[in-house]
Amino acid sequence: MGNLRSRLDDKAEIKRKYELVLKIYEEDRVNTIRDATTRYKAAGRAALASWLDYMTEPRPDPADLLRSVGFNPEVLGLESQEQ
Repeated sequence: MGNLRSRLDDKAEIKRKYELVLKIYEEDRVNTIRDATTRYKAAGRAALASWLDYMTEPRPDPADLLRSVGFNPEVLGLESQEQ
């Protein structure tokens, strides 16, 4: 019975997420979300650049620096220089 409840809960969560995405598209929020994401990425890159300016030479790779504090550098479109 617990397995059935778990499956029903999973399906309810999928339905909730689907309805949320549908609402976003119906209300034409996609462009607003895309613009906000672009602004947040730009702010993140600017903050990273300021952070690197405080460091002495040789400066670490920006992607490695972000990883070292628990951030995924791909979110800002960064890849390690080693890749």
